Amino acid sequence: MTQGLVHKGFGSKGIVLVAVLWIIAALGIAVTSLIRSAKDETRQIGLERSIVAASATADAGIRLVLQNLSAKPPRDVAPIWAGRVEFEGRKILVQVHSLNGLIDINHAPEALLADLFRYVNLMPIDQATLLAQNILHARARITATGLRAGFDATEDLLQVPGMTYDIYNEIKPLVSASLRGGGRVDPSAAPAEVLAVLAQGNRALANKMHTDRASGGNQFDSSQLNQNFVEKSPRGLISIKAKVQLTDDYSLVRVWWVGLSSIASDKVPWKVIHTSRSVSFGDAI
Repeated sequence: MTQGLVHKGFGSKGIVLVAVLWIIAALGIAVTSLIRSAKDETRQIGLERSIVAASATADAGIRLVLQNLSAKPPRDVAPIWAGRVEFEGRKILVQVHSLNGLIDINHAPEALLADLFRYVNLMPIDQATLLAQNILHARARITATGLRAGFDATEDLLQVPGMTYDIYNEIKPLVSASLRGGGRVDPSAAPAEVLAVLAQGNRALANKMHTDRASGGNQFDSSQLNQNFVEKSPRGLISIKAKVQLTDDYSLVRVWWVGLSSIASDKVPWKVIHTSRSVSFGDAI
C-alpha cells in the first residue's frame, strides 16, 4: 500500500514537471515569435523609410528635368529622351516620353481602336470591332449632369463589356485617357507597338521606323503609316519616369504625367496630372 502511494506521488510530480516544461517551452516560442515579429517590423519600417526617401529623390530629379524643359516651348521638347541627373549625391535615371504618341481612348476613332486590338491582342477583326464599338458607347454615355462620360483613367476600360484584364494589360502602356487632341497619333513620339498598329501590323516596318528615329538622323519617314490616324502635334503632354536604386536588385520607379504650358506665368509652367510609384526588379526603367 505504501509503495503504491509513493508511485502515485511521483506520478503527480511528473505531470506537474511536464506541465511546467510545456509552459516554459510555450513561453520560449512566444518570446521567439515576438523577437522575430519585432525584427520583421523593424525591417519593414526600414524598407518603407528607404522607399519614401527614394521617392522624394526621384521627385527631385523629375523637377530638375521639368525646370530644364520649361525653358523650351512645348513643341521643341524631344518626343523621347533618356539621361541621368543627380540630387544630393544620388544618381537618378530619367526618361521623358511625349504622350501624344499614345492612343487616346477618349477620342480615337473606332477603326484605330479596332486596329489596336487586332494587332496588339491579335483579335479576330469582328471581335476587335465589337470591343472598339463598346468603348465608343461607354465614353459617349451621358451622365446625370448631362455631360459626356468619357474615361477618367485607362483603368476605366475594365468596365467596358468584352474587356478582360489580360486584354487591358497588353494595351495599357499604349493608351491614354489624358490627351485632349483629335484622337490621332503623333508617330514621332509613338512607341514601337503603336507604330505597328499604325502600320497595320507590319512590325518589320514599325521596328525600322523605331530604329531610324532612335538614331537621331533624318531617315524617319511616317508616310507608309495609315494617314487616317496620324497627326503631328505639340509636346504639350509628357510622362517623366525616374528610377532610384533601392538595393542591388530593386529600384524605386516614380512616374509623373505632366502638361506643359507655353504661357509665361509666375507659377510653375507645368501641371501635374497624375503620379504613380512602384518598385521594379532589374535595371530597365
